[in-house]
Amino acid sequence: MTRDTKPNFYRTQNGYRKPIVNVERLKEVAYKDLKQFSDKYPNESLEGISGQYLVAVGLLEGCFGSKWTEKHILSEPPNIFFRGDITNEINDGVLMRKVINLAEFLINLAPKENIETILHMIASGEIEPNYAELEVAKLLMTRNVNFHFVIPTVKGESFDLLIDAPFASQICADTKCKLEAGEFSAQGILHSLKQATKRNLPKDRPGTIFIKIPQEWQASPSIWAKIQEVCREFLNQHLRLVSINIFASHILPVEGFLRFWFTGVEISSHIHRFNTDINWKLFDGKNPQNSTPASWITLEDILKYQPTD
Repeated sequence: MTRDTKPNFYRTQNGYRKPIVNVERLKEVAYKDLKQFSDKYPNESLEGISGQYLVAVGLLEGCFGSKWTEKHILSEPPNIFFRGDITNEINDGVLMRKVINLAEFLINLAPKENIETILHMIASGEIEPNYAELEVAKLLMTRNVNFHFVIPTVKGESFDLLIDAPFASQICADTKCKLEAGEFSAQGILHSLKQATKRNLPKDRPGTIFIKIPQEWQASPSIWAKIQEVCREFLNQHLRLVSINIFASHILPVEGFLRFWFTGVEISSHIHRFNTDINWKLFDGKNPQNSTPASWITLEDILKYQPTD
C-alpha cells in the first residue's frame, strides 16, 4: 500500500488533530489497494484475516505514520504485545488479529470525546495498556453503556472514563492492564488496585476499576480464584468503589477460525459510601463478555464493498 509518511494524528497549538475515519472512503481505498496488491502478487491470498490485516496496517500507518508502523508492527517490535512469529501460524494470526482490533478501535472510537490522550500514548509507543482501555470502551458499548474518555489532570482526577451507569448516576472508571509478558503475583494485582484508587479516582464520587489480565491467568483456576479473592478483599476496604471489573480478551482458534471475545466478572460492593439502594452494576447483572455492538464497523464489513461502476 502507498501511504503518505506524515501521520494524520498529530499535535497542534490548540491540541491534537484527531483522525475521523470516513467509512465510505475507506471502503473505496481498501478495494483499490487490495486489487493493486493482488495484481502485483497474484499468488498471495487476501481472503479472511489476511486482507483485513493489510487494510488495518494501511489505516494505522495513515493515522500514526510510516515510522510508527515500521517500528511497532512491521519490523521486530520493541513491545512483545505486537511481536509475531512467522514460524507459528497461530501466534502470527494472533498478532494480525490484534492489529485488526486496533484499526477497528480507531474506526469506531475516534469520534469519542477526549480520545486524543489515548492516541497520543499509543503514538508514543505505550500500546498495550492503552489498547486495554480501548477494549474497555468496546466492552461498554456491547451493553449500550454511554461513556466518554477523560483527560488526566491532578491526583484524584486522573481516571480514564466517565461512565453513565444504566440504573444510577455517573461512575468514574480507571483501567489497569497486567502485561501479557508479565508473571502473576497477587501483590502485583493489589499494587494496580492501589494505584487506581489512591492516585486516579476521586474520593467523593462513585468509582470502579477495570483490570485486564492475560488470558492464561484466567485459564488457571488457582490464579483466577486468587485474583478474585484479592479484588473482593480490596473492594471491602475501599468505600469509594462501587465495583471492580476483571476481564481478559481471548484470541484463539475455534473450528478453524481465529476468534476474539471477552470474558470476565463484575464484582459489586454492598458497603460503599454512596446510595446502596441504587443498582450500580454496569452489565445488568451479567458478567462482561463479548457480543460485538450492533453499531460496530468491522474490517470484514469494509472488505465486502464492491464498486457499482
